[in-house]
Amino acid sequence: MGLPRLPGAFPVKVVEAMPPCRIVIEWDGEHTAGESGTTRTTFEPIDDGARTLVAITERAWRATRAAWRRHSAIVGAGPGCSRQ
Repeated sequence: MGLPRLPGAFPVKVVEAMPPCRIVIEWDGEHTAGESGTTRTTFEPIDDGARTLVAITERAWRATRAAWRRHSAIVGAGPGCSRQ
């Protein structure tokens, strides 16, 4: 099951890029603790390069009820992100 397409553009600023290991982006948002948020995505080869472990860390995202409702509408999960 894929994610639904969201309307509009989502501009980001690339803060750090270290191919093929990591990319860090900064973004503006309504549900951030400050003026912007940061997402760090790392890529680590595992199983002798047969697969890739992807880790995503977001900072400054404020878990408000409105943010959870928007998140739930996008990915179909609520607080705790359980999809079972």
